[in-house]
Amino acid sequence: MQATRFREASAPVRAALIVVPALLFARALSADIGGVVANDSLGYLRRAAEDPFRGGLVLQGYRQVAMPLWVVLNDAIGDVTGWDRLFGVALAQRMILLLGVGLVWWALRWWSIPALIIITTPTLVAHTDLILPEGVLVPGTLVAAGLAAIVITERPLTRRYPKLAVFASGLTAFALSTIKLQYASLLCLTAAVAWTLWREQAISRRMAVTALAVPFALSAILAGAQAIENHDELGVYEPVSERARAEWYGAWVAIFIADLDNRTDPSLDEWFDGGSYGTFLKALEAEEPDYLTRSEVLRTRTDDMFAAAGTTRFEQFVDAFFGSLRAGRTDDVRGMVDRALSATPDDPSQRVFPNMIGRGRGTDAVLEEVNDGRPNRLLGTSAAFGWLGDLYHDYRPLKSTFAVIALLVVAVSLAFPGAHRPMSLGALGVIGSVSFALGTAYIDNARYLLGPFTMMLVAASIAVRGAVMHRRTTRA
Repeated sequence: MQATRFREASAPVRAALIVVPALLFARALSADIGGVVANDSLGYLRRAAEDPFRGGLVLQGYRQVAMPLWVVLNDAIGDVTGWDRLFGVALAQRMILLLGVGLVWWALRWWSIPALIIITTPTLVAHTDLILPEGVLVPGTLVAAGLAAIVITERPLTRRYPKLAVFASGLTAFALSTIKLQYASLLCLTAAVAWTLWREQAISRRMAVTALAVPFALSAILAGAQAIENHDELGVYEPVSERARAEWYGAWVAIFIADLDNRTDPSLDEWFDGGSYGTFLKALEAEEPDYLTRSEVLRTRTDDMFAAAGTTRFEQFVDAFFGSLRAGRTDDVRGMVDRALSATPDDPSQRVFPNMIGRGRGTDAVLEEVNDGRPNRLLGTSAAFGWLGDLYHDYRPLKSTFAVIALLVVAVSLAFPGAHRPMSLGALGVIGSVSFALGTAYIDNARYLLGPFTMMLVAASIAVRGAVMHRRTTRA
């Protein structure tokens, strides 16, 4: 069917159907490929090199085992291909991004161009080089959105293999939840896929329920196992623990990063603490090994800081919730992204410098410890495709605008009949639940929200396409 339509299209249209996706793929390569090692990266890389299950399923209460396992998987591939650990992880994550771009283009064609131009900006693409959970989650969420899109837009392959489509959606959501549990919210997209295929009688009701229940049950089992482990280690039945620590971090950032004026307020000097939220935290952790005691101290300190700043927990939750809907008020890896983009194949040190080892002992010490002493390779794709990245290079100045427009488009689209409605509901479920979860810890950091941000851009594209197509059908 699609091949027939392609042959029947005019020559310019056929050329565009080949050239446009090729340009989008090339644009996703306009940033060089190579690992970026942050402070948190060190922990994942060390754990992968020693024993991913050291400390169990979750380390320090919140670092899930899937990220170091991801490094181990790429190490196995690297043993065959010969590339080093840091490069292998970055390359794999970029390939996932390209897969997501391909799925979205296949599903939406011309309707996807505005979203994909934003998603393939070098400053967003560079996040896939981070050896952090977000390095997998951003492209992974794009894949989840693309899988939903090809079902909603009724691409023939999903109608030929509907069971494969719905189970792929569910297992993608589960896989991402093993890296960061909140990404189980992507099962909202699986629900949209299952509902659409069931409504069209492509799958049975039992199959739809099973396809949703299986990944949900797997995520629940994972959450339960992590909660039991955290109870044994920290005394709380929480699948992602050290919550008081996260609240303190989120509260400090909300007061002093999201609102820079507070830095010059003398009444807040005690909490500003010279510009570091970690000074008090590290001292407390060194003095008090008991988590429950530490959590009480941190929550009291958080309350005192909010009171001194003239705010409350509820007000900060609301600010963080709406900040999350805008794809985040703060961005703690902005500097790392900029340094990564400025690095060259001749001098990739900027990619391994921004961590405590790099700053203290130099990049060679980082490479010795976490990359078996091998240099961090860089694939200089920007040399060939950098000109495509120069066209709208940085998404960040307009990030909030795009996020709000996408949210409004998706919400308003519910008022219009069409096949897009399940996807719109699913997308709102994802962004709403993620924003709520992050808001409870006063966190709306951009890197935690780029996955949902890319998903909302795709959902908005589907919504616009669905409303227009329905209107055309009604008129006809």
